[in-house]
Amino acid sequence: EYRILKNKFVQVLTGEGKSIILGVTAIILAMMGCDVECVCYSEYLSSRDCNAFREMFDDFGVESYIHYDTIDGTCERIIDEEGNLRDL
Repeated sequence: EYRILKNKFVQVLTGEGKSIILGVTAIILAMMGCDVECVCYSEYLSSRDCNAFREMFDDFGVESYIHYDTIDGTCERIIDEEGNLRDL
């Protein structure tokens, strides 16, 4: 039912508020029942942003729908959840 929302990418330039845009968008999508993957190349930035919004995620009751991680961490988690890589 939310097919139009699947796999969308957006470019936000330096200083345009990526962290806030991502945090608020993640909350909205999670409230719609979507699992949200917030992926970043930097472990520091991913942890910083997740911690900055954690209280708000809890307040909206969506913390279990929102996942912040690095590119590598996200790929590893998806592979682990799906099972043997050779079977995918």
